[in-house]
Amino acid sequence: MESSIIITDISWERIFLTINFKVCKKPFKVEYHQIGLYNRNLNKFIVLTPEVIDKKNDEFAFTINITAIDNREFLANGDWRIGYFEDEFFVNALVDYDLAYRFPDLSRIFRYGKGKIYAYTVNFDLTSKNDDIYFLMRSYFMKKNEKWLKRNYFEEGKYTHQIMNRLMFKYKTILLNFAYKFFSIFYPKTGKNVLFMSETNPFINGNLEALDNKMKELKWDKEYNVSYSFRRAVGNNKSIFSWLKIINKIAKQDYIFLDNYAPLFNFINVNKKTTLIQLWHAGGGFKAVGYCRFGKDGSPFPSMSVHKKYKYGFVGSEKLIKVFEEVWGIDKESIYPYGMPRLDNFFDNEKINNIKKDFYEKYPNFKGKKIILFAPTYRGVGQSKAYYDFTKLDFERIFNFCKDEYVFLLKLHPFILTKPHIPLEYIERIYDISDYPNINDLYFVTDIFITDYSSSYYEFAMLKKPMLFYTYDRQIYELARGVYCDIKETAPGKVCDTFDELMNSLENKDYDLEKTLKYAKEQFGDYKGNASEKILRKVLKGEEYEEK
Repeated sequence: MESSIIITDISWERIFLTINFKVCKKPFKVEYHQIGLYNRNLNKFIVLTPEVIDKKNDEFAFTINITAIDNREFLANGDWRIGYFEDEFFVNALVDYDLAYRFPDLSRIFRYGKGKIYAYTVNFDLTSKNDDIYFLMRSYFMKKNEKWLKRNYFEEGKYTHQIMNRLMFKYKTILLNFAYKFFSIFYPKTGKNVLFMSETNPFINGNLEALDNKMKELKWDKEYNVSYSFRRAVGNNKSIFSWLKIINKIAKQDYIFLDNYAPLFNFINVNKKTTLIQLWHAGGGFKAVGYCRFGKDGSPFPSMSVHKKYKYGFVGSEKLIKVFEEVWGIDKESIYPYGMPRLDNFFDNEKINNIKKDFYEKYPNFKGKKIILFAPTYRGVGQSKAYYDFTKLDFERIFNFCKDEYVFLLKLHPFILTKPHIPLEYIERIYDISDYPNINDLYFVTDIFITDYSSSYYEFAMLKKPMLFYTYDRQIYELARGVYCDIKETAPGKVCDTFDELMNSLENKDYDLEKTLKYAKEQFGDYKGNASEKILRKVLKGEEYEEK
């Protein structure tokens, strides 16, 4: 049910909290509805009395004494919503976008008690559904935690089954650490064992593949014992035997190269003589990950995080050091802007020609056409709930635009399992190419690239071709998912918040190409490649690579 009221402003005067709202959907009479705070878990509704601010424009406000809001008591711990009941259903108030961007600055922490070991916190958040965001106020009493390095599994679970699940998780962690220490007894550190590892990909590719190829080219695979571990463990249940097998392999290693989040290392403390190296699969991007999301759902714990355990982190350019200093929560001195290994051969003409030849042999109908590549990221929380809203694409309009000049190719994120229904009459110009193994290879045949919040634009920018960003849910994404920076201001290309804007940009060849060129110059101005050898020499030999 769509809400008829929207929260427009929040302000504080010591313990007095004022929340402004207005009617956004008529007919709706405030005086005919009881509006108040509702906690679903407690099934409790507290009626609030609004003050009229501007009757003509249907603007109102509540002023709340937070020390006496509920029969002279503070609000109970929990998430509270402002809204009203309609036909026995609670209708949550919407939030003005401009206000939602200010939420982090509106939180309050009230410390009290001897030694100020207690605190009452009030912060504002939102929930999103479809194209709307709804108001949420979190009210919690906190206590000083002297043992913040450890997790309290009993307090994390609200219900018995949650506590039991967390305790089982704790015991598994103890078992994995015990197994790691036991296996380590049989594998003394020699400085010659190297593991290329991913917990998100079932096969080697990208940066790890580039490093592996470079080791073979340098013939270092004869000097070092190289092993591999590739599987999709994140979001998937694995047997205890599978975990013990990978623990045994990890225990052998002197050097472990990762290309993505590997939560297994949250729970085992690797030998101090084992070096953990993070290459990270994404060159740049807008999405907030790691400690950039600290304080939001899904953010890492202050301790135990795998990110804290990297001895080396390698990024694409100096501009990205600050980004990953925040993502990983480590000192900038441990982050090296050596470039991305998978881009070492990005301007290898022989390689590019072979890629193009193979592509057009597989898709001969695309010869002589300009290619538009559309590669959005997924929506939803995690792999199991990933999706893309294909109703935001008008295939008929895309088809009519393409004519005989263009083909429109879709390369969906691997997490998106539900594919779009493309009518048969459109497939000669619109084609789902999601099964194509390497998106980087597609860049060489692409004339115009369209994405949204995916980091894939980073590599494509090197080619200095037109880019468009189709961000139909940009404000919701920025507010609910979290981003590093303002997308509209920093995207290296034209940002289109509606499908009409996207199509108008294509029709008028309006790409903001100057933003792409500026970004490419900042990120890759003196790019010389050789990232793979730089990284291997730094990690394995402790020496710097000298440019030839």
